[in-house]
Amino acid sequence: MDLKELDGVFIDNRSGYSLAELALAIRFLGEKTMGRSSLMKETGLGEATVKTMMKKLEDERIAKKTPRGLVLSGRGKKIFETLEKRISDPVVVRPPWKAGKASVAIVVRGAGKKIRKGIEQRDEGIKAGVAVTTLVFDDGKIRFPGARNVASLKDFDVMLGQGDVIIVSSAESVLQARRGGFAVCLTLL
Repeated sequence: MDLKELDGVFIDNRSGYSLAELALAIRFLGEKTMGRSSLMKETGLGEATVKTMMKKLEDERIAKKTPRGLVLSGRGKKIFETLEKRISDPVVVRPPWKAGKASVAIVVRGAGKKIRKGIEQRDEGIKAGVAVTTLVFDDGKIRFPGARNVASLKDFDVMLGQGDVIIVSSAESVLQARRGGFAVCLTLL
């Protein structure tokens, strides 16, 4: 099962969670066993929504219940590995162009060819409630798409490869920035 299949299987208008929130939950569960309260804290979702999500993860055999909480099944681990391979963990950054906002940078490996000017990612960010800046690692430098301008990201210490995309997501809180940035990253897979 790939991530596009997750959208059709798991998300409907009544679920209360988005594909990005579901994928984030799978990322968290891939790192450790989590119960409802931990998932609520990490995703920022309410109890009823997390309970619905957990039940769906169990019903679809992505995760299984243990006395300590949910743990990914073999199927869930494959999805986690796909996410982990393509999308980095968010790193809190202080970009000079977003002073005063909580910002995270997330790398999408090898997605540079999918970027034109970064406008599509900006628009996805607006839908997710965050401000987004798209950057591309090209010829050893972090650049704005389609420009020669080199961007500066303070405190950003992540290994980058040619064609990697850096999504800088800014919002009122790190939790919002992470969730919105992850939604944008999923569109690049």
